[in-house]
Amino acid sequence: MSIRSSEKIDVFIPTYNSEKHLQECLDSVKKTFPVRRVVLIDHESTDLTWRIAEENGCEVVFEEKGLAYARELSFRLAETDVIALVESDLVYHEFGWYRSALGLMKEDVAAVVAYVPRANEEARGRYNEFWSRFTPLRSRRHGFSAGSTLMRTEAVREIKLPTALNAYEDIYLLRQLLRKGWKYRYIEVRGLHYSDEGTFRKARWYGANARVLYSLDPSDTLLARRHLTLPAKGAVASLLTLDPKPFVWSIGFAANFFVGWSNPKVYRMLRR
Repeated sequence: MSIRSSEKIDVFIPTYNSEKHLQECLDSVKKTFPVRRVVLIDHESTDLTWRIAEENGCEVVFEEKGLAYARELSFRLAETDVIALVESDLVYHEFGWYRSALGLMKEDVAAVVAYVPRANEEARGRYNEFWSRFTPLRSRRHGFSAGSTLMRTEAVREIKLPTALNAYEDIYLLRQLLRKGWKYRYIEVRGLHYSDEGTFRKARWYGANARVLYSLDPSDTLLARRHLTLPAKGAVASLLTLDPKPFVWSIGFAANFFVGWSNPKVYRMLRR
């Protein structure tokens, strides 16, 4: 199956009190993809998310279980051969990459991740941008993301995701795809990923959900090991750029990740 770049696709965006950046996100989505429909999978927002969706002609589907279920619901609701999954706080600054991404979606490729290294948090953004220059896109298996991704619907339609996961559901998804023999590709894209929850609060959320993922497969300690080495990578970034911020950020992020890891019941859900 091949898809023409002019063929319209469904776009799915999970939302939860996402009013701050949602309009900017939607504007960039409309410029990036040939949109058939935009569907918001909303986790019972109490802000203006619904009104923004209505003003932009989006469909809204409500869920109360969490992010993994929102992803799974997107797969079930898809009505096009290829879908786009986009985070509500992600904004694309270039709009010609969609055609290139489709060119990477060969018959055995289930997903193309559009990696946006730039973040609004200065220290994290500098860390990401530094290491993106040295880590080949094709080798970033464990940086797989479902938050800025083209998906082949036939590859994900029947996949079930554990509802206990509210982060790293994309890593679980990747494992299922690889077991089924699917491949994936990366493309780097200019844009901005906002993160307004606070670096360390989000780190605890990641840590808690990494612990949940570990409970599903105790043989996989990769996420824990990756965060143990995070300060060392931050030190390298700071040393070579003569900027202490990546190192300071990496220490704080790693420490808070393991706070979340130690108490997943408290930190598994991210409140806004």
